[in-house]
Amino acid sequence: MSRLVKNLLIILTLVSASALPSLGYAAAQTDKKPDSTISFLGTLEIPSQLEIIDMKDVFIEIIKMGEKLQEEKEAKEGSSSTGEIPKKISEENLRTALNQYDIGAYQFALKQNGSYNQAFVLAAKLPPNMKEAAGRFLGEMKTYDKKKQSELKALTEKAIQDAIASTPELKTSFSFELLEFYPFEYTKKGKLQMISAGGSMAVRTYKLIQPFAVKTYLLEKNSDYYVFAIINSGPDRKLWDNLTKEMLLKLN
Repeated sequence: MSRLVKNLLIILTLVSASALPSLGYAAAQTDKKPDSTISFLGTLEIPSQLEIIDMKDVFIEIIKMGEKLQEEKEAKEGSSSTGEIPKKISEENLRTALNQYDIGAYQFALKQNGSYNQAFVLAAKLPPNMKEAAGRFLGEMKTYDKKKQSELKALTEKAIQDAIASTPELKTSFSFELLEFYPFEYTKKGKLQMISAGGSMAVRTYKLIQPFAVKTYLLEKNSDYYVFAIINSGPDRKLWDNLTKEMLLKLN
């Protein structure tokens, strides 16, 4: 396996571990709402203007391009730089390797009013050994009143600031600001129940400001638990909040 392939697989693994299979979508511009299926989660009913891009497809295309460039380079030089002919990994084998875990990363792009709103989505099915803890967490979050939520906000801010302060190299180049802490929201429909939380934030890296918003959902469906997180620029977060909640409540 080429160094490029190994590096990209490492990147995908790291992204997946942070929260992060295949997602198909129909993006025909019609009035009919297409369906989009996440194999480990279910089928989402999505607006016709919404495109969903599976990041695994992107990684695979990058890997294929890297291998093609490597082949062209070695053909031009007459042999591989190592003296060995590297084995080309097949797309089928790569997809099989990437799909063995119930995790996924996607880009959502919604075209409307002559522009695009975009968001990044991480989805995962929690493994069996996390079911009990997830059930307890869901139960506890349902009982959090405004005072407890305010205390949690303060603890979150302090933990982040303490982490930055304890890392000398970050103190001069990085800062974090929690702009808004979204109240917990509990919703139940049929056999599905979910609770959401999140916030709007801004980070400064070498004085450059990057605002963003995160909304995370913990779902219980048919005795299984799922995490669904959507990250966007911030100003359009209500659009994504409403759209995500509607889609998740209509899961089949």
